[in-house]
Amino acid sequence: MKKLVLAAMMMGMIAVTPVIAHAASEEQSAATTQTTEAAQTTEAAQTTEAVEGQTEYAPENIMNWSDELQQQFVNAGFSGTFYTVDDLDLRLLVPEGLKQREATQEELATGIKVVFADEKNENTIKIRFGSVSGCKKLSEVAQLMNNNPEIKSGLNKINGLDTILVMSEKDNSVFVIIGAGEGQFVQVVCSPISNATMYEQFKYTLASLQSLGK
Repeated sequence: MKKLVLAAMMMGMIAVTPVIAHAASEEQSAATTQTTEAAQTTEAAQTTEAVEGQTEYAPENIMNWSDELQQQFVNAGFSGTFYTVDDLDLRLLVPEGLKQREATQEELATGIKVVFADEKNENTIKIRFGSVSGCKKLSEVAQLMNNNPEIKSGLNKINGLDTILVMSEKDNSVFVIIGAGEGQFVQVVCSPISNATMYEQFKYTLASLQSLGK
């Protein structure tokens, strides 16, 4: 099975006319200095406490948000807003055109706590909190994903967070799973990936995921 690597997914993005990103909702402004550096932002491989015990990440499996990566987002003609989700200890970049709305009763019933969507509800980022098939550890979820032939998945360290990156063409989505302790997990689900423009922006959303440090 092909392993999913976020840094590799983001390589080769073409810089176009710069557009200033909007200020963040707590409100932290985006950088506007032009740069043509590559979007891939990795560090040397290091031994870290990961999904279970000591796991060594290859450089291509490590993604850290940076001024260069943020500027690449701007140079690609995109803009967006950083939002903080205090209850889930999360900060993320939400593309322009997607606004936070109330989760529906149906969404709440499936564990979805936060929703960002456009006016037609066609492009969405949904943040889910809860269990995953009875798994207790992120490593168990990773094995579950590996055993599913309908998806692509891979372990990635994103801004210090141990995560599983998953792509499902069947569900038309790309998402990240983060362990939250006690058999609970946070899932950040971006859809659709069939929309090429949104898919490119969703890659930045996932690369921007950061803990608030609580």
